This record gives sequence, structure tokens and C-alpha cells, in this order.
Amino acid sequence: MGFLRLSNRQEYWPIHSFQCYPLYQIFLDGIVELAQTTDILAIHSRMLYIYRHLLGQQEYIRSIAIFLGNISSLIFAWCYLALPLTAGRSGLILYLVLLVFKSSSGRIVFQLFFAQHVWDLEINEKESLEDWGRHNARSTYSWWPTKFDIYNNICFWFYSNGGGTPSTLSYHIEHTLFPGLNYSFLPLIAPVVRQTCAKFGIEYQLLHGHGALVEERKLKCGAYGRNKNFGKNKNKEL
Repeated sequence: MGFLRLSNRQEYWPIHSFQCYPLYQIFLDGIVELAQTTDILAIHSRMLYIYRHLLGQQEYIRSIAIFLGNISSLIFAWCYLALPLTAGRSGLILYLVLLVFKSSSGRIVFQLFFAQHVWDLEINEKESLEDWGRHNARSTYSWWPTKFDIYNNICFWFYSNGGGTPSTLSYHIEHTLFPGLNYSFLPLIAPVVRQTCAKFGIEYQLLHGHGALVEERKLKCGAYGRNKNFGKNKNKEL
């Protein structure tokens, strides 16, 4: 049983009725945020990788990027684990305030789960193999961050020009169709991909800006939480 129901393929449980409410969403955001702190367990292996492989191959820029990622992991763990445990009640209150602020504003890691795929769209595997590009475009979102998102969204540490990110959570349609293309080029080809989809009558699943991403989460959580029969007649054909 999952905490969230986002598709008619999932069995409906009473707990799913709570996913319509902000407090439950904050609870889920808190679980995911705390889970991110486990990243500190991999710090030693990443440092060994730098020492044994990257430095010997003179991959200095990549080594610096991984090292900075380790620092961010430590800061993240300190904010969510050490601060509440060592600062007593005031630290716990600060943690809860930070969590509520991040969750209510949508600037949280879990929010980006909804920037990737159309989770309630099911396509037969045989059909998808007949037209791989068409069905990937239909079942994947392309989130286009605005300039405001690029400079203010604290979910990412680094952005390329146009909002591309190494995680490929933005412009995910473009990444899916061209997985070997560097993420910094994804914003450049996005308008062409969109125009091509329109030319061939394929729906381009665009989420423009942070607000559209937040609304998509509210829509899916609300619809599948309130109505256990929602989506059962969803059309799987073009």
C-alpha cells in the first residue's frame, strides 16, 4: 500500500483520502526530505572514487562538482538531523517551520516527482514499441522553469542557461527522446520538440513554470484521493 494514489492501477485505500489535504502533503514531504539525508552514507565512496579514478584521469572539474555535492549533503543532513536533535525544542520548531515553508511553497524535492511522467497514463507495451517516440512524448512531462524558478527554486544546486539540470527533471520529454544529449542543450531543443509534436498531432505534455508543477500535483492528488473510480475510463488511445 503506497502513501499516494496517482493512478487507477493502484488499489484505493482509505488513507488515500487524506492526500487531498495540505497537512498530509507536508507529512509526505517531510518523509522524503528526511530520506534525502541518507545520501551522507555515500560520501566516503564518492571521495574514494575521486581519489582512485578521477584525479588520475585529470577529471578536475568533475572532482570539484562531486566534492561540492558532498558538502551539500552534509549541510542537508545537519539541517534535518543534527539541528533538531542538538538545539532542543527551538531546533525542532525551526525544522518544522522550514518544512512547512518549503512544502507550502512547493520548493521541495518531492515536488519534482510530478515533473517527470504522466503517472496515470498506461500504454500497452506492444503499442509503445510500434511508435516509441509518440508514446514517450505522451507519457512524459516537459517542465519548463521560468527565469524566476531558475534563480529562486532551491531544489537544484546548479542550472544551465534556460533551466536544464543534471538531474534532467526539467525538460524530461527531451531527455527521454534524446538520452545521450547533454542536459545543457535540452532547453534549446525543447521548442523544436514541441513544434514537431504539434506537426504530427501528438500531445506535448508541457508544464510551464513552478506554478503549473504545483497545480499538477494538486490535481492528481485531489482527483485520485477523492474518487476511487477516477481515471478508470481514461482513454489510452490518441
